[in-house]
Amino acid sequence: MDFALELLRYSSEADETSLLSPFAVVSAMSVLYSGARGKTEREIGAAISAGQTKRTFENFMECTIKNIRNQLKRKNFTAHYSTKIYEEGNFLRSDFKDIANQQYAYDLAQIDFASFLQANGSEFNKWANREKNIGVGSTAHVISHYPVYLFNKLEFDAYWQYEFPPLNYLSSFHFAKSRKIDVAMMIRTAEFPYYEDRQMQIVSLPLKNSEMEMLIILPKEIFGLEDFEAELTGEKLFNYIDKLVVSGNVTVCCIFFL
Repeated sequence: MDFALELLRYSSEADETSLLSPFAVVSAMSVLYSGARGKTEREIGAAISAGQTKRTFENFMECTIKNIRNQLKRKNFTAHYSTKIYEEGNFLRSDFKDIANQQYAYDLAQIDFASFLQANGSEFNKWANREKNIGVGSTAHVISHYPVYLFNKLEFDAYWQYEFPPLNYLSSFHFAKSRKIDVAMMIRTAEFPYYEDRQMQIVSLPLKNSEMEMLIILPKEIFGLEDFEAELTGEKLFNYIDKLVVSGNVTVCCIFFL
């Protein structure tokens, strides 16, 4: 979890917003870790293995990926998880390709990146959108001087246990310390798992008939998000999650679509 938080901190500038999947990043780095040697192996291991031996970490990731794939086969939501390596030429060793394919279920494909860029990434979009009901909205950013690219796609379409109505509630939104505007929001009151202390509040939005949930964590100070993120650790985050309880109705207002 500490790695995920550090990844979030360094993924964007202070005035920007990031949306990322730590699982997708770690699983891709795990493939590289399995094939790396020497200094690169040690650096990747220090970043993602949490002090475990390489073999122990590889076994953990293999089991985790299998468990996620099994969960995604359940009938209560539509999901798709796929992985692919695009390679130009014969840059990768055959033993690494075997590890990526057999242990992490990566498909491998040869590609000419110059043609890829000229085609505006149509080859990638064709693969990423092969599921009729689920697809990506934009092309991945590809820099042509790298000979290998690893892609992970984990998407699902599910129903909320407590569904939100359309944007039908007008409320003030502070976008600067001296300015606020009225914006349309979604509002829902239900028995959401909730916890708060003097500095923060966390609410869980569970998916219907599933163990999955979306967590929203915010500081109570309106413009305290930057300081809150800087002080947040994996231990604190797990502690907040453990304290989530259902003790009555909680009202949630959102300005993004759920």
